[in-house]
Amino acid sequence: MSVAQWWKDHGRNLFARNIRNFKGSTEVNNSITATLRDQPEHFWYFNNGITILCSRVQKQVLGGASHESGVFECQGVNIVNGAQTVGVIGMIGESLTKPVEQAKVLIRLISLEQCPEGFDKSVTRATNTQNRIDNRDFAALDPNQCRLASEFVLDGRQYAYKSGDADPDEQSGCTIVDATVALACAEDITLAVQAKREIGRLWEDIDGEPYTKLFNDSTNAVDIWKAVGIMRAVDSRLKELAKSDQSRDNLVAIHGNRFILHRVFCDPKVRPFRATKGDLNELKAAASTATEMVFRRVLDHLNSHFPGAYLGSFFKNLNRCRELNIALEQVGIPPTPTLGQQTTDSASAPQQRLLFREPEA
Repeated sequence: MSVAQWWKDHGRNLFARNIRNFKGSTEVNNSITATLRDQPEHFWYFNNGITILCSRVQKQVLGGASHESGVFECQGVNIVNGAQTVGVIGMIGESLTKPVEQAKVLIRLISLEQCPEGFDKSVTRATNTQNRIDNRDFAALDPNQCRLASEFVLDGRQYAYKSGDADPDEQSGCTIVDATVALACAEDITLAVQAKREIGRLWEDIDGEPYTKLFNDSTNAVDIWKAVGIMRAVDSRLKELAKSDQSRDNLVAIHGNRFILHRVFCDPKVRPFRATKGDLNELKAAASTATEMVFRRVLDHLNSHFPGAYLGSFFKNLNRCRELNIALEQVGIPPTPTLGQQTTDSASAPQQRLLFREPEA
């Protein structure tokens, strides 16, 4: 019987004793779907497989004493690891254009006969907590990450990019998460929203975009440190703004933090941070000043045009954020340059005057 047939016959009942049910569309499940759709013949190698607990497993006569193949009768079947694999296969198997029959998956059957009491719970806990792999872990395979860590050391700082690395304090370094969020928000609105909504997608493919837009041979520790410093200055100012008595102010500061950070990176005094050789404290001060102005304009626009919007979802919606981004550009905040682009003070002077204009009451 195929895994797809299991799902068709039993559905979510298969996971009655699992700690997770089938989650539907998630980062991991989308990856499983992509393998089934594009490389079904490699599914055996790419998937971790399925673990099934059975109250009893008995080999049938068919096949005799052969160890190459056989028919097994399994009683009390319960899938304790691999719920997402089973769910994906069951949900999308029939809709795939390539024959899913090419896809094979490893299944481990564990009989609970003669096992000590509580062994089933121990297996369930262990198979769902040990050696979990996130997309961040694959970024460690990029030689640029190792190079960046070495550059940080030369500057007397620490760059934690591998799982298990101790996170440095803010004075002595940063993590790959810090670097990714800061660089994404400096790059463009699309990546800023992605960093807010699902940062793991930015590390999904270290050989292609969007990852290579952020981390490539020209990315250096100095620029990362400045970008992270700007981000921390913005976050610090937003924490102060979130202490307002107005609940909507608080929600904008919390949920809109990455959008606001993106807009701060558009500020003429912050935008050329890669080319700026001055004191990082000057950049942080400029970022802090810009944060409040951007925050007020975002708040005014939301109150005027989206008074009932649920902000937790709004700032994860790319189309909504693009609309808001365009609206702010039209009142004088210039769009974000591409990586490495430099802007002279003279070219940005008109926008700078508009940026610092006090919002109307």
